[in-house]
Amino acid sequence: MALTGRARAEALASLEAARVAARDRVLGLNQPLDLGVLFTRPDLFAREAVDWVGIPGGGPTGYQLEILAAVPEHKRVAVRGPHGLGKTLLSSMLVLWFAVTREAAGIDWKIVTTSGSHYQLGAYLWPEIHKWARRLRWDLLGMDPWRPDIELLKRNIQLTHG
Repeated sequence: MALTGRARAEALASLEAARVAARDRVLGLNQPLDLGVLFTRPDLFAREAVDWVGIPGGGPTGYQLEILAAVPEHKRVAVRGPHGLGKTLLSSMLVLWFAVTREAAGIDWKIVTTSGSHYQLGAYLWPEIHKWARRLRWDLLGMDPWRPDIELLKRNIQLTHG
């Protein structure tokens, strides 16, 4: 019996999820993540704390990881590039990394998101933050997922410490 359309897509997604789960069991990757290590490693956060199943490429690119790793070291990192390079993904990963790790450490924190126009924040950055927040591996982070109407607001993250 041949599957078509939606049934085929669901079957392929299920097979991919089973393959990744089996790989993670063999490699011991489904262990809780050490938030102390992630505190200074946004590159590791992006690789390990996000569910990349079904995403083309299966994770951040090498240059994205390099940029993420440079942030704690240099504090300010400028990225220039064409459309589609993944600059918004980088920004959203940094926001999520900072919020998750500082909240877990019980440190007061604040993240200011700014742009050349108000439209870019509402149309690009914050929808991307919401997208990747849904893909965080909350079980490995040892946290409950943020609820869209309470912690993860339209253009704000409202948690206990930040």
